[in-house]
Parts: sequence; structure tokens; C-alpha cells
Amino acid sequence: MTTDHNEASRDATTPRLAAFKKAYDAFNAHFFGYYCRRFRDLHVAEDLAQDFWLSVFRRIPTDKLGEIRLLQQRAKEVAVDYIRRSSTRAFVEFRDEVPEAPGAVATEDAASEAAQQGFWAMVPDVNLTPQQKTVFWMNKRLGYTMENISQRLSVPVSTIGGWIARAMAECKRSLNKES
Repeated sequence: MTTDHNEASRDATTPRLAAFKKAYDAFNAHFFGYYCRRFRDLHVAEDLAQDFWLSVFRRIPTDKLGEIRLLQQRAKEVAVDYIRRSSTRAFVEFRDEVPEAPGAVATEDAASEAAQQGFWAMVPDVNLTPQQKTVFWMNKRLGYTMENISQRLSVPVSTIGGWIARAMAECKRSLNKES
């Protein structure tokens, strides 16, 4: 009875494995080359190619395994994930902190808020939402990583990255416009 179950499960996965093997044989050299050119490190390229093919096997439906554009998009996502993982700050040991006096926290928050308002007053014609402005301020002025901001605001990391990029572009546009 166990043999019948194994044969049935093997027969059910055969078309998927065959489609995956066909895509792997057709595109592996292409994506491995992409990672080699992008990161200039053979070991990193091997690791990323392996991560890429595992994610393709897990996430992409069988009927879409041969679509090069979809595979290219997934390869770029794997590369971006690697870059974000490698650019995070070193581990910092967290310890319980002594609570500050309520007045000091309020003053610090008020000073930070006043500095933030002063900054945005210097670039008045930026087209950003208040949340995008806050994310930009937290990242560039207060030094929060995108992951920390994402956790605090319950917004995906990719959205945080997009907001920061947009805020930088808007500030640059505004400053160039004034010149």
C-alpha cells in the first residue's frame, strides 16, 4: 500500500519536475552569468543561483516556468534581497534601558519634530505624503534601517525603500528647481 502511495505522488510531481528541469536546463547558464556579472564573486553567484532556482520551484506555477520575463524578475528580486541582507548593520546587543524622565523624552521628540518641520519647510514643493516624509526622516536623519522602519510601521520593506527613493528624488528635484 505504501508503494502505491509513493508511485501516485511521484506520478503527480513528474510533470512539474519535468517542466522545472526543462527551465533549469534552458536558463541556468543565463542566470548564473547574471549573478556572476552582478556580484563578481563566484561563490556568491552560486549561492544566489541556488536560492533563485529554489524560489522558482517553490513559487512559480508549472505553466509559467518557461517564461523568461517572469524568471528575470524573480532573479532580480533574489539579487535585491541579497543586497539588502548584506547591507544591514552589524548585530547590536540590546539591553534593558533605564527609563528617561517624561520631560526629557517630550523635549527630544519636540526638538526632533521641530527639526523635521524646519527641513520640510526648506523644500516646500515636494509631493510626498506625511508618512513618506516621516519614513525619509527616520532613515536619513535618525538612522533607522528600512527593516526597523518596516517593523515599526507595519509596512513592507520594499514599500519603505520605494518611499525613501521617491523622497530623495523629490528633494533633489525641489533643490534643483530653486537653483
